[in-house]
Amino acid sequence: MDFIHLIRAFKKTLYEIDNDGNVAYFTSNTIFKLEKRVSELLEENQRLEKDSIDYVRRDVYEMLFDKCERLGERIKSLIPKKAIPKYDFCEVPNDSEGQEFIDNVKKYLNTKKYKICVRGQHVKEEYKGTGATAYGQSIEQSTHLRVYIEEK
Repeated sequence: MDFIHLIRAFKKTLYEIDNDGNVAYFTSNTIFKLEKRVSELLEENQRLEKDSIDYVRRDVYEMLFDKCERLGERIKSLIPKKAIPKYDFCEVPNDSEGQEFIDNVKKYLNTKKYKICVRGQHVKEEYKGTGATAYGQSIEQSTHLRVYIEEK
């Protein structure tokens, strides 16, 4: 049932209380004003519905915005972060015992997921001050070794 018909159907039962506390039934003039206002509101509603075809309701927009934020955070968590090279073993002596240790690490390392890198650490006394180690020294010129294990 339309709202206007509902008002017409119940116009005899509707009442209002005036300032003196007396019950007064709505007059036909009051009903007419209410029907006119309801008609105006219905027309405005239809006009807004036609105009708002390209618009999204605010609650739908907020829901979509929240989902986009959560998806953005999820994407950021799935993007692999660039591994900062941190050494896992340091001060490994550059002698037969240290070489044996590094060979065993290479032997048992999961090479499908990790890669190993060995660099020199601390310059030998005979190379200090010669300029041969200005940009870092080789393993042969080092007293100790540093081992980096990184994800591929």
